Amino acid sequence: MIGSVALRAAASARCPVVVVRGSAAADGPVVVGLDDSDGGERALAFGFEAAVARGTGLEAVHAWHDGRPGRESRLREQVAAWSRKHPLVPVRVHVVRVRSAARALSGISAGAQLIVAGARARGPVAGGLLGSTGYWLLAHAACPVAVAR
Repeated sequence: MIGSVALRAAASARCPVVVVRGSAAADGPVVVGLDDSDGGERALAFGFEAAVARGTGLEAVHAWHDGRPGRESRLREQVAAWSRKHPLVPVRVHVVRVRSAARALSGISAGAQLIVAGARARGPVAGGLLGSTGYWLLAHAACPVAVAR
């Protein structure tokens, strides 16, 4: 489980927050939970910088359960744009159809150095909350978790 201080910092900080939990796989990639929101873009930017700093690759993972046309190609283009900015970072893109992005990402976290999620909450108090995926990862990931803001 996650402590209240770590949860509060991750939910309300105005900068990226890394919560160290589990253990980082020494030779693992940086994993980024990717969606088409502003939070997804910030997560991707943070993930590429983290991969450069660690000298490792990046795995962008998009998990979805609805069939919005064109989504996968837009996300691949988004990753390609960042890849051109960081050409030395090996990149893999995974698009998986599952009901729970949070559970899919936490399953992948066991082989990662770091998992990155964007802060994405909906509603009138969204700025002070984490989305369900970020919260799940903070509580269940097997490696350190970054919440990119």
